[in-house]
Amino acid sequence: MKCPRDDSTLLTITKSGLEVESCPTCSGLWCDANELARLAGTADDLPPTENLRLDGLKATCPVCEVGMNRRYYSQARHLLVDRCPQCRGIWLDEHELADIVKHAHDLGG
Repeated sequence: MKCPRDDSTLLTITKSGLEVESCPTCSGLWCDANELARLAGTADDLPPTENLRLDGLKATCPVCEVGMNRRYYSQARHLLVDRCPQCRGIWLDEHELADIVKHAHDLGG
């Protein structure tokens, strides 16, 4: 698989007991469907999508090779993520996983 940001080959790493793909160049992280929820300790990968999706496709899914939807992670609107409409995988840029985990913890999971 290729990084949707810089086209580097993604490497499989283990994070919190899960195998995920990471970019050795930009440190981005690819989470297959349901993996982000497991990493963040939440029920779902993303909170409900009402009014959180943005227009325009910003990256190509490394699995399906279709344009991913860009959206805010939550109503706080401080963090943008990219999600594939087909496989429902999620691309996180460097440090976004830590921000999501903190946000989930602040909300009580």
